[in-house]
Amino acid sequence: MTSYSQVVMVLAWFAKGDAFARLGSHFKVFTGTVWRYVNRAVETVAPLAPTLE
Repeated sequence: MTSYSQVVMVLAWFAKGDAFARLGSHFKVFTGTVWRYVNRAVETVAPLAPTLE
């Protein structure tokens, strides 16, 4: 899977909130792979987000 496809998949999850299984079937990867990519993206972006305090 290219890095471009990974980003598109993560953006689709952020925008639509699709289930990991659905994204996996669309991008032809396992559900665990989708979870890993989304989890890494959230860990990367979370420190940049403003706090909710």
